[in-house]
Amino acid sequence: MTSGPDEWVGVLVEPAQQGPAADVTAPAAPVPRRRRLLGALGPWAELVVVIAVAFALAIGLQAFLFKPYLIPSGSMETTLVSGDRVIVVRFWYRFNEVARGDIVVFHPPGKGDEKIDRAPGPANDLTYIKRVIGLPGEWIGGAQQKVWICRSVPHDERHPGSGCRALNEPYVSSLQESFPFRQVAADHYFMMGDNRDNSEDSRFIGQIPAGWMLGRAFVRYWPITRVGWVG
Repeated sequence: MTSGPDEWVGVLVEPAQQGPAADVTAPAAPVPRRRRLLGALGPWAELVVVIAVAFALAIGLQAFLFKPYLIPSGSMETTLVSGDRVIVVRFWYRFNEVARGDIVVFHPPGKGDEKIDRAPGPANDLTYIKRVIGLPGEWIGGAQQKVWICRSVPHDERHPGSGCRALNEPYVSSLQESFPFRQVAADHYFMMGDNRDNSEDSRFIGQIPAGWMLGRAFVRYWPITRVGWVG
């Protein structure tokens, strides 16, 4: 049949039937093996792991960065008294020179936990804390209730003169007795306590090599009433 000019023959196209929406949810990421293991062991295992990590970090900090020390005696009074606790910076002398006046923790001469005066090796299980007084190459001695630093051995040790100077030590808490002049060896330091009447220091135990120094004390953190910088 022929269609007229006003008649159109067309095909009705039905829109496609849409089925149920596809599930486009991404599959869950696999749980890491460590978390699966901790989950299987329960919360106590996680606590143990956290404590172990914290312990390892604490050991690392004490070995390489900072370490607390208890002051056991009155040899550094009144700067530090028995029972004070200080923080020592272990890495300080990796980047800085040892300076006169530094308060330093070090191993005394000896072996193990036994102190032996002027021994060639350190007592690695003992620690002392003293102040650096004499530097390598200097002549150091005590006279006229003062510590003297000289460029060479004085002609009269009782009256050091030219080439010598007396140290200004406001931190000293007891009488400074006389002691013989001696030269500080290369890479060694002459250590003394601030309480000169009650200090087992380089006058008796000998000079301390730089390699025996463990770090510089900077801050007193206990007791609360004595919190502050030390130096």
